[in-house]
Amino acid sequence: MPVASITDTTIKAVRSVNFLDILQSEAIPFKKNGREAVTLCPWHNDKRPSLTVNPARNFCFCFVCQIGQDNIGFLRQHLSLSFSDTVVRIAEKHNIQVVYDNIDPEEAAREAQKRAYLRKKLEEEQKLYRDNLRSDCGIPARKYIDKRKIKPETSKFFGLGYAQKGFFHERLTIPIHDHIGNIVGFTARALYDFVMPKYKNSASSEAFDKSAILYNENRASRAIRENDSVIFVEGHLDVISMHQAGHKNVVAMQGTAAPSLSILNRLTRLTTRFILCYDGDSGGRKATEAFLSVAGQLSLTGKISINICDLNSKDPDEYIQEYGDLHQVIENASPWLDYLIDKWLTVSKSDTARFTEAERKTKELINSIQSPALRQHYINKVSIALADNKKDASELAKSFVNITKRPVGQWTPMVPQQIRKTAERRLLRIYLHFVTIRVDVRDLMDEIESPIYAWAWARIREIEDHTNPELVIDVFCAVLVVAEPHYLKQLRPLLRPTVSLSGQLETVDYIRNQITSNKLRFNEQDQNDHALN
Repeated sequence: MPVASITDTTIKAVRSVNFLDILQSEAIPFKKNGREAVTLCPWHNDKRPSLTVNPARNFCFCFVCQIGQDNIGFLRQHLSLSFSDTVVRIAEKHNIQVVYDNIDPEEAAREAQKRAYLRKKLEEEQKLYRDNLRSDCGIPARKYIDKRKIKPETSKFFGLGYAQKGFFHERLTIPIHDHIGNIVGFTARALYDFVMPKYKNSASSEAFDKSAILYNENRASRAIRENDSVIFVEGHLDVISMHQAGHKNVVAMQGTAAPSLSILNRLTRLTTRFILCYDGDSGGRKATEAFLSVAGQLSLTGKISINICDLNSKDPDEYIQEYGDLHQVIENASPWLDYLIDKWLTVSKSDTARFTEAERKTKELINSIQSPALRQHYINKVSIALADNKKDASELAKSFVNITKRPVGQWTPMVPQQIRKTAERRLLRIYLHFVTIRVDVRDLMDEIESPIYAWAWARIREIEDHTNPELVIDVFCAVLVVAEPHYLKQLRPLLRPTVSLSGQLETVDYIRNQITSNKLRFNEQDQNDHALN
């Protein structure tokens, strides 16, 4: 089944939305400066506004990091969304109908109306819950909020409310948003510990798919990117408590301990550092193991790192109430390999069966580590822990699989980011050198993600508006000559004429596959999880 592609007409209409209107609709602070405006740059840790916005051209440029983008590119970076998600978000907020190439427009319009209706109903429901919380009937919920030491401004930020009746009868309500920021349902917490179940969720639906939702992802994405780490906790109120204590890069699973690969795919666009801060009880340990069962393999191959916090049998909220914050605990978080190995090796040697099983699992885990240095570190650690003396430890170390040296000439596959960047470079070269093929790849061009190639595509679009198609490459060459030196250095290979027409359509098919599959890997929430290669 072909991937739905947003039409050029829709994208052009979204690009025509005034840049300042987008900033206002997203509540992004900016300051007018004559005909232009300045705001914080989303491409670097900007403390003083250094991004200049030109509303006339609907373009922005940062004079610090030398990155420029249109309104879609800016919001995409600001919210850490995919290209298509960003286009849809702008379109929905500015009353533009999103039309897809391979979907009937009337059907798409009906689906859009259905989503808008559902969103409106959920927003009305949220307003009712918020009003309830502020009214006399909300006194029990306000007492519970005070008991949890949640400040009024924090309660307002997370939209806490109270359901007096209905499905969430007499419960504290917590609105749930998808990664784009749309409200998709609710979780409701009982006000008293003797009421079961403790939590209730909205019914599963196309919008409310618990396995695909990460609580607080939409609010935390910027902090995750800026801190280069994401903190996982078990509960929604743990997220709220940690946010209040200054930990803005915190999220929680929505009803399941193990993250889906679609969630991991989205997060790896922001960071490769994962920190688990689950409760210190048996439930927290089970949640940790469930998380590692999915994400551990990515860590073994070096794609992400996973560290685990030790809360001394407390949950994050309890720890914060006692010590004020979790900064020291997070800083001292242990690598997940140490966590598992230490747990397995607590088995007594007198329990022969369990000890033998623990030794087997430990060896399998260590032998799956790809880094030779890291593997040797854990071989030494485990050998010393299992042996009675240095001589036995030395002999035991030899029992591990010796794969510390890679065979000469062994091929190391590229990571997904490298695959995608290579595909985008080839796509740009084909587009520049072959006018007749441009129509076949036009739908892919707006999916370009790498900042340097996105900059190039933005310039090419501008050139196409004022130049004969055959002259695009010549004008682009002239633009590069007068551009910043780093643009010329990185983009000069695009101009090399060592590209033959023969076989390019097959190459386009290959590139399409790479970009769409990697788009799903990094950008899209796919209904079917795609494994990270």
